[in-house]
Amino acid sequence: MNATRLLLAVLGAAMLFSVSAQAATEPFVPAALPKTVKPEPLPATMTDFPALPPGVSVAVEPCRPALTGLLIPKAGQAAKLNPKISRQIQAIVNADQKTRQGALSEKTNQEDAARRQALLPLIGQAVTAQDFFSVALVFQHGNCLQHLELANKLAYMAMRMTPLEKKFKSEFDDPRWLYAATLDRALKMAGKAQKYGTQYASYDNSCTLLYVVDVNTTDQERAELHTPSLKEAIASAKHMKTPGCISK
Repeated sequence: MNATRLLLAVLGAAMLFSVSAQAATEPFVPAALPKTVKPEPLPATMTDFPALPPGVSVAVEPCRPALTGLLIPKAGQAAKLNPKISRQIQAIVNADQKTRQGALSEKTNQEDAARRQALLPLIGQAVTAQDFFSVALVFQHGNCLQHLELANKLAYMAMRMTPLEKKFKSEFDDPRWLYAATLDRALKMAGKAQKYGTQYASYDNSCTLLYVVDVNTTDQERAELHTPSLKEAIASAKHMKTPGCISK
């Protein structure tokens, strides 16, 4: 099943969805993800891909902030346009992106949590594709699967509201890329193989590598979400700096 069919499969979602407290402790299974994703080691010709270790355990960390009872309007059924809300959302996402121009630390984690908290009362008033994209961009840096589930849903809403022919200065400004990235990030956090190949990791002080990818995903599926081909994603890791890493 290709990405287009998968995206169409969730078009019948309810007008509102609620994120419950219980959901915070449940595994995140995105609506657009096939029921069976096999985190298999990749072929021997791709030996720079690390395989997932057997019996991976996922640490359960409380969401900061919790999203209990949060209601999100369906795309096209949102609140009345309010430019002030859009400006507030954009100011928060600008601060989020500025922070990521330098080294990350525990202080960054605290500031990230504060930004997510500040966005909570604004989410229900988000209207435009840019609003949904911006909130998703901040929550993709969340500390729990529930945050990534929210980011994935909001990126999907932004994607639906964005014309296919629209051009972006960078792939990172494209809601289709963000939809793929939030899905991959959630799968990585859950200890599973990512689907599209947008996430990277460093293992045992080794240099940055592309995080293990579901071998069933095709480059056509990646292209439909404006993400690089598998070959391009592998090559990108060579340009990423990992201080003190050991090349293997």
